[in-house]
Amino acid sequence: MALLRKSVKIAAKNLNGKTAMDIFEAHQPPCFPEARTILHTAKERLFSCSTITLAEYLSKDLTFLEKRNNFLGLSNLSISRARPLTSSHRRDAIYVVVILIITTSFQAGFSPPGGFWQEDGMDHHYFYHKAGQMTMSFSNALIFNGFNGFAFLSSLYVIMILTIGLPMWKLIYCSTACLGLALLASYGTIFPYPNSYIGYIPLIAFVYAFPSIVTIMLFSVFMAFIVDKRGRRLVDFPASCFSSSHELSL
Repeated sequence: MALLRKSVKIAAKNLNGKTAMDIFEAHQPPCFPEARTILHTAKERLFSCSTITLAEYLSKDLTFLEKRNNFLGLSNLSISRARPLTSSHRRDAIYVVVILIITTSFQAGFSPPGGFWQEDGMDHHYFYHKAGQMTMSFSNALIFNGFNGFAFLSSLYVIMILTIGLPMWKLIYCSTACLGLALLASYGTIFPYPNSYIGYIPLIAFVYAFPSIVTIMLFSVFMAFIVDKRGRRLVDFPASCFSSSHELSL
């Protein structure tokens, strides 16, 4: 039974007009006790979803993850002897650049120009501040942390795209979400107080936008993975012929 495809067209007939279930019931081979269960399961799945041929699958538009696999050279349909080494170098280069960006942007948030106040008090403009807050003005801090946060979130998004489907990718996703929340908590601590009530509007927008963007990124990439996996399961063809090379090594 190891040679059976992962999806079977249970209603397909051979030249004699018999289906797989008809052939099984006619011969009843004793060496495959689980064959009846498999065929019945396939028959039940026929009513919930229909299979498609490999040609139909390949004629569809590429999914988000398939475009990623083609870009990184992970697709078995386009693999060659020279591609594995090239794709590996490309992935490694992307990882190095992204990790450098995310490390720099994360560290820059804790090393703002001018440093932090060391004690509670008022500055020369009589604006109150607390120890641990940035010494720069609120508007400058908003611009500084805004661009910093954008670079940080962009790097997180690239990491999520590259790691999805790899071993322990769900753990990496949880760590990514925790890292984003940790950075948001630090921003909430070191942000200086607004100079007026109007300043609270961009501050509240920033506080709510940051976790919302992280949630949208996690959800969108996860749904792209689910859609891609579900689409490949419907193909009446061995999955190894169009799965990515790193998935086959799991």
